[in-house]
Amino acid sequence: MKKLILVLSAILLIGTINNSYAQKAFEGTITYGIEYEDLPEEMEAMRAMLPTETTIKIKGSKTRTEQSMGMGSTISIFDGKTNSSVTLMDMMGQKIAIPTSSEELEKEESKNEGEGEVLDIEYFDETKEIAGYTCKKAAIKVKGTDEQIIVYYTEEINTQQTRSQYKGLKGFPMTYEINIPEMSMIMTVTSVKKEKISSSEFEIPEGYEEMSMEDFEKKMSGGMMGE
Repeated sequence: MKKLILVLSAILLIGTINNSYAQKAFEGTITYGIEYEDLPEEMEAMRAMLPTETTIKIKGSKTRTEQSMGMGSTISIFDGKTNSSVTLMDMMGQKIAIPTSSEELEKEESKNEGEGEVLDIEYFDETKEIAGYTCKKAAIKVKGTDEQIIVYYTEEINTQQTRSQYKGLKGFPMTYEINIPEMSMIMTVTSVKKEKISSSEFEIPEGYEEMSMEDFEKKMSGGMMGE
């Protein structure tokens, strides 16, 4: 079960770290479909529980990334202005809010300094139609790996938020791959909806118990999520 949490964490990273463009910022909802490749045997048995899509709501410097799976739902709210976030987990009858301050995020970033750093982005003339947008191809070389990440992006969606792994990319990533130990996930945008997003979407709802990541991990190891 802990490997499921790892998958959730990797997906929720989509809507973090800034990358701004000159024109008016996009406000609305973007939905990604998720496909899995090379699942290890123990995860293959849980395939039906894995999330098949993730939704990102964007308003200025704030993003709300949410997904549902067999055992509940997870939401990550990130504020680019304060560089802070909160993760909301509603699973197996328990609602938990895990805030992460700017200082904690900076500490985590310093521990992983250099990891995932973009070394080079190569652009191609090749295009692909994704969710009604004509997207251009790019290959990203990331520090710490010999592999290239193939991304299709659009310059028509301007947002202040995009994954740090794609910092410097000339547009918003519409399809890309996330590699985590023993498996990979292909994320592809299935819909883009320009709309006004209520500020309440970025607040912690009532009924959530707030705890630190350290306390949450202790709770997990104590049997809340199982092995």
